[in-house]
Amino acid sequence: MADIIGYLFFLLALIKPLNAVFSDEAYNVDWQLQNLGSAYKCVMADEESNHLAIVSEWRDQSLLSFLDKNSGSIIFRELLPYHIQDVMHIGDEIYLLNEDGIVDVYDSQHGFKKEVGVEVKEFQSSCNPNLKNVKVEKSEVRIVDEKSSMDVFKFDLDENFEKILFFNSDYATKMEVLVKYSGNRFAFYNYLNDTISKRWTRDESLSTIVDQVILDVADESLEPTEHEISVETSIPQVWKAYLYRLSTNSERFIKYLERFNYNPGKIITNLLGMDADAEDLATIQDQNMRFGYLKQLIVITDNGALQALDMLNKGAVKWSITTGINNPIRIFFSDAFRDLTVFGKDGSYKIYKVDNSLHIKESISGSIGSPIESVQPFLVDNSTDKFVVKFTNGSKKVISTTEKRISLDGNPVFITDHTKFTVEGFAVDKDGNAKSTWKYKVQPDEEIVSFRQRESKRTVNVGTVLGSRDVLYKYLYPNLAAFAIVNKQSQKLTTNLIDTVTGQILHSQFHDDKMDTDFPVNIIFGENWYIYSYFSMAPLPEQKIGVVELYESLTPNQKFSNNTGLTEAMAGVHKPAAIANTFYFPDIIKRLELSETKYDITTKAVIIVLENGQITYVPKFLLNARRVEESKMSDDDKKEFMATPYVPGIPLTDNLILSHYRDVILGEEIKIVSSATNLESTSNVCAIGLDVFCTRITPSGQFDVMSPGFEKGTLLTTIGVLFLICVALRPYGASKKLKAIWTVRD
Repeated sequence: MADIIGYLFFLLALIKPLNAVFSDEAYNVDWQLQNLGSAYKCVMADEESNHLAIVSEWRDQSLLSFLDKNSGSIIFRELLPYHIQDVMHIGDEIYLLNEDGIVDVYDSQHGFKKEVGVEVKEFQSSCNPNLKNVKVEKSEVRIVDEKSSMDVFKFDLDENFEKILFFNSDYATKMEVLVKYSGNRFAFYNYLNDTISKRWTRDESLSTIVDQVILDVADESLEPTEHEISVETSIPQVWKAYLYRLSTNSERFIKYLERFNYNPGKIITNLLGMDADAEDLATIQDQNMRFGYLKQLIVITDNGALQALDMLNKGAVKWSITTGINNPIRIFFSDAFRDLTVFGKDGSYKIYKVDNSLHIKESISGSIGSPIESVQPFLVDNSTDKFVVKFTNGSKKVISTTEKRISLDGNPVFITDHTKFTVEGFAVDKDGNAKSTWKYKVQPDEEIVSFRQRESKRTVNVGTVLGSRDVLYKYLYPNLAAFAIVNKQSQKLTTNLIDTVTGQILHSQFHDDKMDTDFPVNIIFGENWYIYSYFSMAPLPEQKIGVVELYESLTPNQKFSNNTGLTEAMAGVHKPAAIANTFYFPDIIKRLELSETKYDITTKAVIIVLENGQITYVPKFLLNARRVEESKMSDDDKKEFMATPYVPGIPLTDNLILSHYRDVILGEEIKIVSSATNLESTSNVCAIGLDVFCTRITPSGQFDVMSPGFEKGTLLTTIGVLFLICVALRPYGASKKLKAIWTVRD
């Protein structure tokens, strides 16, 4: 009986506030910002359906969209595969003249394509509104009657007015105006119920995002603790530091007791987490903070606007500033310095100090002095203020935004760069200058179509445990990169694994199945594997996914590298033992990316953007190079964790479609970014193109999630009742033991 009571006390000691992500949040965490492009080329009205038809420009393509006049919401969008030169609207038909002189006809009410390649004798543009009777003076618009020259309608404009894109009026009871303001902002005004009002606005600045970074909102309640730790570490005497810790903890404990008026019941209720109201905003905010859901997507647009999007509030803009950077190309964040750095193509940069709530405090401007082509973070020795800059003349250098002169200690640092025809290695000296050490060139009829370096990440497990309990040790050499080469004449695809220090090719994979060069090739590099996708034409047109896994040896328990994890790169490394496999995929793949979690324990998810705009993912264990047919699997093979027989096709599973029913337009230059939360099971994923789409995924399932029906109170009550029963039965149990010793019968 004593053992049972002790066990119950042990269970009570383990009770703590429960953290859970409820499964009914599944369709509330994703959000999308739909855009039409920054340039509205032509705006027309369809009176029967009461919507605006807009032809806009985005990069080198055009977009046909329908907007509801009353709300400004998007009814229909289609990204056209060409650039529109002019538009003509007649009746219920829209004629689109493309750059090749071909005219296509669309239905103006539903957006359906009616005819292709129509001959039009006289093309009359509908893109120039008749503004003869519209007068814009200072910040006011006046619409005058042509005969009497009297004002019929009049309304005020906002600041930074640029031009009127659309005007429609009967000069009596109807007036509709679409206005463009600077910063790619648009507003629709109309006359309704004897009042002229701004019916709706649209902000298209997010349609031209250049770069992005996801930042966490820090817990401000921890700032006093951080201050105490910094003070404690500055005290040289250990006993004084210990006394300081005792005093601060005692003060914190007294404040905690005063908070609940020294009431034991309230204190116990708080410790058990039973006083929190699930609907209370403060409780929800605290939960989101602890789970790591309070994040902001910081983006920089092509016109130099820096914006913060609240990822927990459907992408609402928290703040927006104009950087003044011409043609920005990259944005970086240093957690150590709390710096947000924006680089421009002309070599200028701007550093913003960011507080824990991600508000901008101040800024510092600077310049590298020369135009730059690209910039990458220099992550050696935890340097967060240094960057590898490639200038437009092809030279490279490591620069610092906080130091006037670079001084790198220790051995040379090696970096890698690539073009369409070369992969080149560089050694960075102590002054930050990069000198070429090796160069890999492709053949004249070949081209490098994809390149990816292995990122330095935490290694959770150095080996793969087999069903026989043996271990295949992973090939974890850090200086690796994979790249894909296409021979345009033979349509042959080759993927190479290269040592980025020496330039040695460590492994090559060949595919002679007539790759279609019109479709993209993607490569992603994981811990000891890389995955690539391509579209082949032989023997049948198929989208394929290849995976190559790297091990030190295919003989179990055999390891060649040392146990320290340190490798002398220049001394040479042994080549990996590679296993490769190929799978079919049912849709065309445009982009691949990997998910990120806090500790990298969760199974990686291969995030896939499809040709039709949908976003899905495949768990990495399905793309396993060691998968074999079930008939070839031994008993030990079947015992291996997550072992599945090889099947050539990877299904497109509905419950793994992240975009659900949404119409997400991303274009060709797609950006996929993943960010970890404080829950190991959960990762944030954002896809950025014309639209911005963000959601959460759980590649290994929601193993740290409790159902919303979990009754914590019932569980605690049951444990309490069992404890009381044990206490009540304890005297009876002791009496039974005593009688058993003396053999006394009842």
